[in-house]
Amino acid sequence: MKPSPTLTLRAVLFLRVNDGAQPTQELFDAQEKTCRSYCEAHGYEVVRVFREEGSASAASRPEFQKMIAFCSSKEANIQYVVVSDFARWSHSMEEVVSSIQLLSRSGVTVRSTQDTKFPVFQGAALRAAFGSMKSAGKLKALNRGKGSKHGS
Repeated sequence: MKPSPTLTLRAVLFLRVNDGAQPTQELFDAQEKTCRSYCEAHGYEVVRVFREEGSASAASRPEFQKMIAFCSSKEANIQYVVVSDFARWSHSMEEVVSSIQLLSRSGVTVRSTQDTKFPVFQGAALRAAFGSMKSAGKLKALNRGKGSKHGS
């Protein structure tokens, strides 16, 4: 009887530092070291590293977009994106939800090395949190009379 092949869990790392952060290379290196240690501890093979320099709220994030495209491709066969903490991902809840949902449809899970309570940044909890925020905004609008035809 042949032994069953071991499934290799493939991961990419997403690293981000702010523009003008000093020293940039050291910050990238520290994030990468943390993420690689996490992957090693969980049995993930790191196949690619994406490094973004700039704000998480910037409209143009070329490395972030490349990472999403790479992970979404069937050929890449990626199971995980690992970040040092979720602040590296995005400051926009809308972008968080849309990018996580996009990756999730491709079978990719986003993991944080620092968030031990919620290491998986996707799924029902995220959608519920975003839904609550959206509902709170609608409630505020209704309270101001903007949600009604008869509001002043």
